[in-house]
Amino acid sequence: MPFLDGSYEAAIRAEEGEDGSQDTENVRPTELVTQYEVSKPQLEEVIACLNTFVTTDHETPEEKEAALQAAYETLDAYLNASNACRPQVSLETQENVSVPLAAEKNVTENGVRAFGWKYDKSYTRISTNDVATIQAYAKKGGKYLIKLQPKADGGKNLYCGQRIDVSNHTELVIVSESTNISLCVKSTMSKDPNIYSDLFRVEDGSSLTLGDNEKNGKHGVILDGRGTAHMGRLVCVEVGGSLNIYPGTEIKNNNSMDGRGSGIINKGTMMMYGGTISGNKFATTEKNFQEVNLKDDDDKTYCHGGGLRNDGNCTIKDGTISGNTAATGGGIYTTGPDYESDQKEAVLKITKCKIENNKALGTDRGTGGGIVVGSYMGSYYDKTLKKNVPYVKNGGTLIIDGGGNNEVHISGNTAGNGSFGIAGGIMNNGYADIKNCIIENNQASSKGAIKNGSYDHTKPDIIYNGKSRHEGTMNLDSVSIRNNVAREKGEDGTPSSSAVGNHGNMTIKNSNIHDNTSKGLANCGTETGQPVTLTVQDTEIYRNKSDGIHAYGEKSGAVIDGCNVHDNSGHGIRNSRTLTFSGGTTKSEQNGTANKFYYGLKNNAGGDIKIRTGLNITKSASNGISNAGSVTLAAGNTLTVKENRIGISNTGTFKADGTLDVQKIPEQP
Repeated sequence: MPFLDGSYEAAIRAEEGEDGSQDTENVRPTELVTQYEVSKPQLEEVIACLNTFVTTDHETPEEKEAALQAAYETLDAYLNASNACRPQVSLETQENVSVPLAAEKNVTENGVRAFGWKYDKSYTRISTNDVATIQAYAKKGGKYLIKLQPKADGGKNLYCGQRIDVSNHTELVIVSESTNISLCVKSTMSKDPNIYSDLFRVEDGSSLTLGDNEKNGKHGVILDGRGTAHMGRLVCVEVGGSLNIYPGTEIKNNNSMDGRGSGIINKGTMMMYGGTISGNKFATTEKNFQEVNLKDDDDKTYCHGGGLRNDGNCTIKDGTISGNTAATGGGIYTTGPDYESDQKEAVLKITKCKIENNKALGTDRGTGGGIVVGSYMGSYYDKTLKKNVPYVKNGGTLIIDGGGNNEVHISGNTAGNGSFGIAGGIMNNGYADIKNCIIENNQASSKGAIKNGSYDHTKPDIIYNGKSRHEGTMNLDSVSIRNNVAREKGEDGTPSSSAVGNHGNMTIKNSNIHDNTSKGLANCGTETGQPVTLTVQDTEIYRNKSDGIHAYGEKSGAVIDGCNVHDNSGHGIRNSRTLTFSGGTTKSEQNGTANKFYYGLKNNAGGDIKIRTGLNITKSASNGISNAGSVTLAAGNTLTVKENRIGISNTGTFKADGTLDVQKIPEQP
């Protein structure tokens, strides 16, 4: 480890000018040397602490690490004291002050450096409570570590009235000396639609890092919009720029007058290792609010991504996105690559995150309370440029994998509140691959948890991992969808919508859909004239407050393979189009409500069911099977219908080439 040979002491003494040597690159002005004399007693304490660390034989690595941390903290105390002795100096003078840095502690994670509190020597280190200093260094070019300090009166809110541009290939790292130091939007921030007033804008080739990888988050940075309406986000990452967010950092309370992302808009690269994005919304009632004005939508309050709007590549490894509001994508809106980018892919990856209590509240309707995966939209009218401009190259991609502990939670989100709302949890119009995730306690008028949208052959395909994917494609694997609410009701007062609704191409396996106040799963049919496909494999669907599965949409086809559908309040499985049972044996057990006409399997007129595997239908409240369409049992397979109040009621076509085993409940004496 560097400096353990005594050179640390020499380095500090040289930095203080006590060894007679002169650092030609870091010459300290004479008046500052005089001021430093005040802090020399603390310097001796630093040297003593370091010598103790070097000369002590530590019994365990933990003891050694604790001793080294104590040395670091003593050094920090010395540096803070010496900084307090300094007069106000110009940027040029401040830059020439050399601060001794502790040993390097760098972590490389997926190609992105995760900076620790012990930064490498290539960063110029500045302590300040002056926003103007931050603005100057942000565009200076080079590598800078800025440590935010409280104001002289102890105040922890540092107000910013103009945008901070991170540009000219600057690598800017901002940390806080203590908790609760905030960079705040000042009321003078621009509302002019011709001037974007993001708190930070990260340009091509530059990077912004907020906080560090201390797990306790004590060095995180707070960006606080304070609810002040202004024409911009808290952070805008342009094409080619990058943003890193670490524990303890908060991106909160922004009130954007631009409809494309309120907390953050990312067109470049973003990594989130912790922290929160919360309480962000849109100033839709402001005179100059710039809505996302799409060709097919005249909603003057239309806005995307309350917490985060992603047009680039974003990875969330930890953190919370909560309490944000937009018309669509209350928490997150992710779509395809920006037209100015040379990227073919734009991907949002989430491995650990809480996405909770966000709202999608449009004037007429809200869509996607938690997450929206956007589709290709062509162009929109930009009031700043006063013309239609290209939107994105294609639809977006969402990849979620919460691992064995299901560390991605999408919960408590709402779409619509008084107005009509669709998809409380996730709305997918792009490509989504979701594994090891919990989606619970979300609500909407329709599709309480998930709506998967349609494929439109007139729009460009999505590129992910170099392969083309159709819009409206969603894969769910090991996902728990529970306790969601879809508020729509039929004429009889029972829920008429579903927790999960498919209008595109959807595959569900190894999952469970249960205890939702609605149907469990619906294959809803097309919205664009293209065929709709649904495959459900090895999945349990139970205790939903209406049908377990309902397949009814025009041009829709569903395949059920080895599922267990039981204890739902409505029909176990209801079909109006094409439904195939194949693969493993499927069970429909104990579905329906007593004294109501609910069946284990109901096939409506026009429905076509093919049974190419074992199918067991037992203990239904009414009929085991009610058929008014066409049912075909293929040779070599067995259909078991037992312990239902009535076995099979058939007014359609029923062809049994396989084995039919039917037994109704014995008559009670």
